[in-house]
Amino acid sequence: MLSPVPLSDEELYSRFQSNVAILSSGMKREAAAGDVVGAISLAWGADTSVVEAVLWEHSTVLARYPTRKFFQLGENLVEQVPSVLAGTAPPDTASGVVERARSAIVAAAEPSLRNSLSSAWTDVADLHPLPAPSEKDLLDSVRRRTGGLEIEAFITHRRQESVESMTAALGAEASGETATAIEMAYASDLYALEGYLVESAIALGDTFLMTVTIRWELITEAIAMMADLPQEFAPAVEAIRAAVAAAVGEAEWSRLSDTLQPHG
Repeated sequence: MLSPVPLSDEELYSRFQSNVAILSSGMKREAAAGDVVGAISLAWGADTSVVEAVLWEHSTVLARYPTRKFFQLGENLVEQVPSVLAGTAPPDTASGVVERARSAIVAAAEPSLRNSLSSAWTDVADLHPLPAPSEKDLLDSVRRRTGGLEIEAFITHRRQESVESMTAALGAEASGETATAIEMAYASDLYALEGYLVESAIALGDTFLMTVTIRWELITEAIAMMADLPQEFAPAVEAIRAAVAAAVGEAEWSRLSDTLQPHG
């Protein structure tokens, strides 16, 4: 089974910084399009990576936490965004949601981290014109993601589409239509990926699927940044999967890869 090469400390830190840039850019795009839920989701994702990068910079803090505990610490801090949205009196603006969550993150962090966090936040001026999302906005966002299906039905549907697309891909490859086969295999993997991300979000208690938006952004950007795709079917599929594996990391890939269809 394809497995990403574990990152060195320096590479992991670089990944955090890259994720901040990717998600901040996506936040600006979604804000310009008026998608407040998407924009806040990506801002939350960027803040997650900011927290991870700052924690990684502070070796005295890191030394007290094994790697798994380190990531749990970061996750615990950034859970503030959903908490603000679920509060009884959320801010009026989208930027207010992010800024209140950031204040809570800084307050919850160790004193030695607070200045570094406060200076590391990215600019969220693009969120200023947007109102804070209502519960209806959040639920509508879920419905758009699932096409109106219930969550379990959506996951089942995506997995069936993945099977059908890979079957079509293998048929096209057998007929010598390699370009079509690669396209269909790519579609198969994206169907499986979306089903997996939604299932994972629900397991984490992310009922508004905000983490799906974050992870989808990072994965599709990794695919978009690939060098030229191989012209042969199996190498092309493996190259795309390698990009996905690198984007999600070793532990995530070991679970995600189980949902992908065999390609030969």
